[in-house]
Amino acid sequence: MINTDELYYLGIIKRTKGNKAHLFCIAAIPIDEVNIAELKHLFLEINENQFIPFSVEDFEIEKSENFTLKLVEINTQDKAEKITGTKIYVQTSAISKEKSSKIITQKIIDYDVF
Repeated sequence: MINTDELYYLGIIKRTKGNKAHLFCIAAIPIDEVNIAELKHLFLEINENQFIPFSVEDFEIEKSENFTLKLVEINTQDKAEKITGTKIYVQTSAISKEKSSKIITQKIIDYDVF
């Protein structure tokens, strides 16, 4: 079981795309912040605080905030439809080190200090 401190919220699966179990996803951070070349697994939050690893078969950036994903274990359209709305996480090690401080700064900027 992976420690949740090692995971970073990447985005959410919005819908299926096409008829070959591809998934259209919306990113919570700019996708160029993620080391896609080294991305072997993603973690889906199947139940609350239950993160299941899935092998990445294909990852295609559509825009800086949208991407299409194909997971090895999700090989039918029916399985793909069942996981729409699921949150996607990556290991923190997949976030570019030189850009990770930028992400943290963006998160802090969104808060008001009283």
